[in-house]
Amino acid sequence: MINPRAPGKVQRGLSYQFYRIVPPDVMEISTGLGLDDYAPEAVEKAISSYWDCVHALVEAKVDVIILGGVPISVRLGRARLVDLLNETRKKTGIAVDAPLEALIAA
Repeated sequence: MINPRAPGKVQRGLSYQFYRIVPPDVMEISTGLGLDDYAPEAVEKAISSYWDCVHALVEAKVDVIILGGVPISVRLGRARLVDLLNETRKKTGIAVDAPLEALIAA
């Protein structure tokens, strides 16, 4: 999970509710973009650390990468978000998604 508002360090096991619904051998590993607010310039500044977040999650050997948060997806715009997700998938070979894209797919 790439959490938009969290600091950039890798953290394990933060979401108590998550663990109430997933099998016991699943672990959430998260890192953050360090987003200050959702103004366009703040999103641009934060998204510049996206690839550092991806690299940290790849090193942690995750099975799926989620760019969390609906507001950041909206600020990026659907075309840019889809391009970023596709590029991430292509570069890493890891499944990648975002909440709005999952809602659209559902």
